[in-house]
Amino acid sequence: MGKFVIKSTEKGVHFVLKASNGEIIATSQVYKSMDSCKKGIESVKKNAPDSDVVIEEEQPTRKGCEALSLAHHPQLRPTT
Repeated sequence: MGKFVIKSTEKGVHFVLKASNGEIIATSQVYKSMDSCKKGIESVKKNAPDSDVVIEEEQPTRKGCEALSLAHHPQLRPTT
C-alpha cells in the first residue's frame, strides 16, 4: 500500500505520495505549516479516489509563452 511522506524544506513542508514499491508518484506544493500540509494530504485522500483523468492540450508555442511573459514583465521587452 502507498504512503504519504512529509518532508521539511527551507521554505516549509511538503508531502510526497509513494507507491508500495517506494517510487514517488505525486509531490505536493510547499506549505508554510505542518497543519496545512496535513490538510493537503486529507484533501488528496478525499478527492482523488473518484477523480476524472483529463488530458490537457499541449503548451502554447514558445512565441506565445514569450508574449505572455512580456505582457507580465514589460521590463523584459527589447528596446528599439
